[in-house]
Amino acid sequence: MKDNAPFYNKGRGRSIMASDFLVMHKSGPFFSLTNKEFQLALKKYPELNDSFDVKYEQNTVSGTINVGGDNYFDNDSILKQFRRLFQMLPFKEEYKYHGFVCLVDNARTHTAAEFSVNDFGLKAGTRCPVETIQFFDDKNQKHTLQCYDDDGVSKGLLQLAHDLNIFTPNKVKLPELKALLAEHPAFKNVSKLEKLATEYAVKIIFGPKYHCETNPIEDYWCHSKQFIRKHTDQSFTRLNELLPLSKDHFIEKQIHLKLFRRIELFFYEFFKLINNLADSSRTQYQAIGQLYVVGPLSYEARQSYTLVLFAFDTLNLATITVIINLLLQNIRAPSTIRFENGHWYHTSCDKDRKGSGIERYIDDQGQQQIVLTCDKVKARRWYKRA
Repeated sequence: MKDNAPFYNKGRGRSIMASDFLVMHKSGPFFSLTNKEFQLALKKYPELNDSFDVKYEQNTVSGTINVGGDNYFDNDSILKQFRRLFQMLPFKEEYKYHGFVCLVDNARTHTAAEFSVNDFGLKAGTRCPVETIQFFDDKNQKHTLQCYDDDGVSKGLLQLAHDLNIFTPNKVKLPELKALLAEHPAFKNVSKLEKLATEYAVKIIFGPKYHCETNPIEDYWCHSKQFIRKHTDQSFTRLNELLPLSKDHFIEKQIHLKLFRRIELFFYEFFKLINNLADSSRTQYQAIGQLYVVGPLSYEARQSYTLVLFAFDTLNLATITVIINLLLQNIRAPSTIRFENGHWYHTSCDKDRKGSGIERYIDDQGQQQIVLTCDKVKARRWYKRA
């Protein structure tokens, strides 16, 4: 195929896939190491020099693939790119004494799980997708569960439950056993990416489906595509030239600052409210650092809705999960209203109704519970009824 082959014709044209990371830090907007930092990383992880099928920019995790044949950003290649990121992060001098949190979208390449409890059979000799299961207990201790016996026969869920010291009733049926095991850490539906991140003490946060506005990286791709469309001559050679130019333009115009300011709709000054009903000596505490709230992160379409936000205090390195419980029936999803303190927050309450009410408190686990009671709810059209 000629170098100037057109790329606009799907199926016969040529394409480039790019994968990158935005960093919400003054060293950003893109992650990279200095030559000295990268050499230190190479001493510990020599495989950083192996690019596989991905073409990485020097000292970065920014990668591109020329799509064709088996070249594609699938789950395996994405995991390799994230492993590269996790290995390089501690060597960034400006990131010393920092914890790391990655916010990724809900794409299948990110959320793919290694197995599910539904992939196993009940008795010995039945289906079993993996040889071993590795998991972490409540004390963050790593355990390995053998799924096959010494004769090479799969154990089945019943025997695995006994190995995990899980009580099972006599003549338990497969659906009941699956429900029991699904709550155990060994069978929690954890993605491959989350397991990989655990090895490097990195926290993964998945954005909700169909909510790209919660992740600034999506706006970067929009800018990149817009820049390329504006300056392209529909040749593959020009496409290769425009891709890095669009990135330079993004940095030069400091568009990332605009994107991060937009996320400030989810930022607010946080007051950790202590429930002093049981202990009158407890007082109100204000977080010292700036508290980042990225959300919504999950949404369960049930009779009692739950909207989960993730927050972390930049100075105290505290992690707080903000949960909104919508104790209502026959309602839709939360909408956005403005509270009296001037900050935006996701709720489902109609502030113009007299029956509306908001109650906030901190539970014993340090989670801020926000319970809303209202008799009318505003809804967003892309959410389904319970």
